[in-house]
Amino acid sequence: MKLRSDITDFIVLQNGRQRITFETEDDFRAEYDRLKDKKIVIEPKVYRKPRSLDANAYFHVLVNKIAAVLRSSDDEVKAELVVRYGTVERDEDG
Repeated sequence: MKLRSDITDFIVLQNGRQRITFETEDDFRAEYDRLKDKKIVIEPKVYRKPRSLDANAYFHVLVNKIAAVLRSSDDEVKAELVVRYGTVERDEDG
């Protein structure tokens, strides 16, 4: 389950451990009951609003046109765009 949340508090305890408080509008009660006695992994990321379906469709039209001009595949063009303008490309080995 992914939650959109705000960090509302951060405290460094006397023993050096840290307590982070999150606040969310999503209903987390069922997940809390399921996870409360278990170790979990938290990966904080900045929330980004997803592209609209129209924007996503337009992106794919442009990728297809670029691929045709370069005589390449759509996947190769998307990978190159991500490397140049987006996140770092990673293979199976990281």
